[in-house]
Amino acid sequence: MQRDPDPDFDRPAVELSLREWLLVALVVSLVLVAAMRFPFRGSSPEVERDYRIPYALSTRYELYRRYTTLAAAQFPTLIVGDSVVWGQCARKNDTLSHHLNELVKQPRFGNAGLDGMHPVALAELLTYHAPAIANTRVILQFDALWLMLEGPSSVHNRAILYNRPDLIPRLAAHFTGPFREAASLSWSHLTRNSPLRDAGERLADARLDFLAWSLDHPYESPLRAISSALPPSEDSHPQRLVAWSRGAVVHTRWGELSQDDQWLAFLRIISLLQARGNDVLVLLGPMNEHMMGADTLDVYLKIKADIAATLLSKGIRCFVPSLLPSEHYGDICHPLGAGYADLAQELLQKESAWLLGLEARR
Repeated sequence: MQRDPDPDFDRPAVELSLREWLLVALVVSLVLVAAMRFPFRGSSPEVERDYRIPYALSTRYELYRRYTTLAAAQFPTLIVGDSVVWGQCARKNDTLSHHLNELVKQPRFGNAGLDGMHPVALAELLTYHAPAIANTRVILQFDALWLMLEGPSSVHNRAILYNRPDLIPRLAAHFTGPFREAASLSWSHLTRNSPLRDAGERLADARLDFLAWSLDHPYESPLRAISSALPPSEDSHPQRLVAWSRGAVVHTRWGELSQDDQWLAFLRIISLLQARGNDVLVLLGPMNEHMMGADTLDVYLKIKADIAATLLSKGIRCFVPSLLPSEHYGDICHPLGAGYADLAQELLQKESAWLLGLEARR
């Protein structure tokens, strides 16, 4: 006699009751929470000598905090600025920090540049995401490109860059004074304390470690990606490694220096760094003056002289490099590797005592 089938035993596995689905959801949630608490990366404090934050992760400000914390503990001097410091037209082993390290025969200079960091955004970045840059030496690069009213940093591009994600909130972009400051502080507080942001950072870490990095490096061991405290530094971003075209001449207008938002933000950056006990050296440029039309060059030379005079009058050390050879520029403001080599050599010749820590702080 055939036995009746057990209704519970024969029920398809996917046909769960509401209580069972709730139990599954609870277990999955607990697993996800536990995974986000698990450190995907090691805690090794060692930073690669020529490390720079991967271009694709330039909006990961928590990564910038992590990197500058490690770099400030390892390198006696950090070089801070935008894509000129990062090395838009050079490999990671051909940047300013690399050539300075080569000249002094030891890893003393860390690349703390980040692409697109105009002074307004950089001020926010350093305020909220780089507290470890304190009581050290800082080479702070000023890119006069951001003072242009037309040309490579035209109003169309400035409107986008001015609202850099999570640094300059869009709702406050066109306001000044107390309202802008209050909106900025509120937005920064909200994003810094959001549990969703923390979860997103950890999931992004996991994706970078186990998927994206493996796709970019198919012949290398993924252990490299998960054994470091930082994502691997790489050169996958397509750099412009050729000299600028001599037919590309820039004609632009410049704003009034004393009233320019970018310049005023740069002065705030200097004050912030000094308040944190840093010894600051401002690197002015290097701009590609070969690429400027006569009218543009005349105004720029005056602005450059005014910037240097203003900084010196405030007791701020300022280094104005010589004009690099034309073929050592990739565009209006980015040197090629050979240009960084020239710049590093001149900087070391003229500021060796400060760079090597042989001179008392001002």
